[in-house]
Amino acid sequence: MGRSTLIIVLGFIVIFGYVSIRMHKVAERAEENSIEYAERVMARQVANSALEYMLSLYSVFGYSDTTISKDVWLGGSFTGTIATMAYDTTSGEDSVLVSVTAEAGGQTKTCSVTLWSRDYLLPTIPAAVGISADATDLTLTGHSHIYGSDTDMDGTTSRRGWHRGHGPHRGWGWGGGRRHHGWHHLAEPPDLSDDLPGVSVSEEADSISLMDQYEGTTNIQGEGTSPSIALYEETTQTDIQAVADAYESIADYNLTSCDALGSVSLGSAAAPVVVHVSGECTISGNLTGYGVLIAEGVTFKGRVKWYGLVIITGDAEADLSSKGNSSICGALLIGAPSADISLKGHDAVYFSSEAIQMVKSYITSTGNKPKRVNNLTWWD
Repeated sequence: MGRSTLIIVLGFIVIFGYVSIRMHKVAERAEENSIEYAERVMARQVANSALEYMLSLYSVFGYSDTTISKDVWLGGSFTGTIATMAYDTTSGEDSVLVSVTAEAGGQTKTCSVTLWSRDYLLPTIPAAVGISADATDLTLTGHSHIYGSDTDMDGTTSRRGWHRGHGPHRGWGWGGGRRHHGWHHLAEPPDLSDDLPGVSVSEEADSISLMDQYEGTTNIQGEGTSPSIALYEETTQTDIQAVADAYESIADYNLTSCDALGSVSLGSAAAPVVVHVSGECTISGNLTGYGVLIAEGVTFKGRVKWYGLVIITGDAEADLSSKGNSSICGALLIGAPSADISLKGHDAVYFSSEAIQMVKSYITSTGNKPKRVNNLTWWD
């Protein structure tokens, strides 16, 4: 009896000991799994945060073909790369891969993003006057003209197509578009090495009404037959506003009005400037400017010559009015629900790839390259 009881007791001790050891091992493994899971979660958080950081470096500052490492980042570390994979010459967009490998504890996590992007500060120029608006009113009287054929900044037309006073050669078509009622539809952004349409609008009804309004006149010249008017729907009002906002952040002059501009010179061909006006800009003197002018409405009352890019935006209406002998040599972009352009006298807008290249070279030299990101695919 005593021996049997002892054997039973010893058996229970062995069993309890085995169960205790197993429970201890299970607890240890659960703890290890819990730690491993926490480290995996942390590594993923570090990787996603680092990827967002790398994307901001690319979209805000234009970093490209860059490798960046951080030894301390949210309790972990990471190494990230930004690599340009391809360039689409038609759309002017880059294909970019942004990838990050992060470590936290003993865990490693890799995630990446593929995207298409283009420079915010170098927008698509669809025409000498590119308008994105729900409704457009364009009035050209007297000897006012809009020229889409490429004109040098000295006023000469070194490219094919036309000579001032003779109009464009007839019968030209736009290789990437289709023609309706005389106007043509741009299926893709035009190349700045080509002559451009005089005017592009974003609404088909406006393109038809402008063709009817200027039929038989030579006020709007450029690529194709006269009047040179195209439908271009790719650039939106929001896009143009975003370009204006991007320029505001790097402006050489941030103004609330143009009262102080008068008869002055702003910038030069070798050193253009960016002028951003929060509101409407009325220039009454004989001003000569080089670079980029952004405002929520522009009125020229004197003799103004602007070489480069003029961008006009507005929450309701964007307008350009001139009553003298002023000119824009480069391009004019307008983005608003309603656009109103009135040129009288001897006013003119000339497309100039030379003036646009001047702006591009200046922006490149500053190192400011904010990007507009499209078609982003996140791989986690």
